[in-house]
Amino acid sequence: AYRSRFVLPEYLVLIDRASFDDQQARFVDELINRFTGDGVFMDRYYFKRDPRVCQPEKPEKPQIALKELITRHPSHRLLIFTDAEGFIDPLTGKLHEWIDHLLHWSDAGIFIPERTDGIHYLERILAKSGFHVEPVSIAGLSRHIERIQFDAASARYDWSLATPYPYLFEDKKDVWLQ
Repeated sequence: AYRSRFVLPEYLVLIDRASFDDQQARFVDELINRFTGDGVFMDRYYFKRDPRVCQPEKPEKPQIALKELITRHPSHRLLIFTDAEGFIDPLTGKLHEWIDHLLHWSDAGIFIPERTDGIHYLERILAKSGFHVEPVSIAGLSRHIERIQFDAASARYDWSLATPYPYLFEDKKDVWLQ
């Protein structure tokens, strides 16, 4: 007998960390710690500008290549916290070709610090290539997760089978909904 089984999603978190004293990375760590404290399963790795080589959460463990992360965590949801400047080739102004590896995960989200200068070039180019781009904040993370959940629910529901209101309730839809 087959039936649906609900499973908590698992997340792969990649954090851009310039140094051990990086305040932005510490903020993201605190944010992630709150989620893991509530029972959300998250695998955390750090990188410096380029996520092709990541450092596990425990510094004594060896570095790991992005391609190996794909094989270790194929069904995880990807969350990347970065300023994304290392994702752009400075000579061409385009995304590096290795960015396609990050699109292996269908629900990839990139969280970028909010800019005060009004320049949103990075956000636009990342969104065009298939990423969900949000600011680094609890609200941004919540919007991303809601988008994933809505997309999953929409995919499961067959809208073609939805029936319209019965003709008796057509004029009073509010009564039908109550």
